[in-house]
Amino acid sequence: MLTFRPHHFMCTLGFQGMGYSPAFVTNYKDIAATLKANPRTDIKVSFSLDSILPNLKDVSLLRINNYGAEFEVLLGAVNIIKNSPQISIIIELNKNYLVNPQVATSVIKDLYDMGFEFWHLEIDGKKTLLTQDRLLSLQHADLLITKKGIY
Repeated sequence: MLTFRPHHFMCTLGFQGMGYSPAFVTNYKDIAATLKANPRTDIKVSFSLDSILPNLKDVSLLRINNYGAEFEVLLGAVNIIKNSPQISIIIELNKNYLVNPQVATSVIKDLYDMGFEFWHLEIDGKKTLLTQDRLLSLQHADLLITKKGIY
């Protein structure tokens, strides 16, 4: 069984043997060969980064722009985050567009509990460390999320 995120269906239709890296190309060629050899291959649709990249670790930067579902993406990347001790995460917080504010609040709390710090990235390039209460009171901010002591 293959695991796809929804956009992988379109990627597979248009795949021409090129991609982000040699490892990506090799992996996608294997996927295309599997589907060509067996067009009835079962495909599980997933929205989780952890299910798509189960062995990914030591990620240094995760940039998420998912139109209000950034915290849902983070919820689906718990193992990647836990297996990446030097990870930094950049997201935009805009409470007007949050898919689920309760998920956002829960993920923020969990990340603080895991030893992460939240930094407000200002328009002038400065960054300000945010307490959890201050973060939860913001309507809109570009955020840098890091393990304590990285920055």
